[in-house]
Amino acid sequence: MKRRESSQTRVASGIVGGVLLGIAALWLVWLLAASSGVGRPATQPKSTTGTTRVTGSSQAGEAVPVAQVQPLLAAGIQLGQPSKNAALSKQQALFLANELEAYPASKAQNSDARYVTVTYGQTDTSAPRRDLNDVPVWLVTFHQIPFVRADSSVDATKYPKTTQDFYVFLAADSGQELFSVWA
Repeated sequence: MKRRESSQTRVASGIVGGVLLGIAALWLVWLLAASSGVGRPATQPKSTTGTTRVTGSSQAGEAVPVAQVQPLLAAGIQLGQPSKNAALSKQQALFLANELEAYPASKAQNSDARYVTVTYGQTDTSAPRRDLNDVPVWLVTFHQIPFVRADSSVDATKYPKTTQDFYVFLAADSGQELFSVWA
């Protein structure tokens, strides 16, 4: 009797183990497909409200549109088209930004990442940041974070905005956070 139960337990364990290995294999294939870009649309999305189009140059010399984000442009931050591939994937950049900036990540309605170059000259000499000139970065945007207002009994100013966006610039090769901007 004991031998029969042992045999049935081994069969059941083998089936469960096989199912788990199959799920792990499917998950690995999905991760590899997601990081290589399989299944992504070939066209770029239309620009969203608050962006304007400027042109960069591709390797073939033709103009490639790069969407400039108005709040970043107003802060003196210009985006460009990278000429080489990023060492980090989009998923890795989103994961790192979520870890590095937990508060905006937890409050945002949605987030997205774009691989771009950034040009941003330092205007505040007290800031410990260096000038950036066409540096490849992942621009991670946390959208529609509820705007936290001061106590209305202390500050009665009416604000037209109810949400704000948070922009995180990660070095495309190391994932190090270069700087971030609220807008």
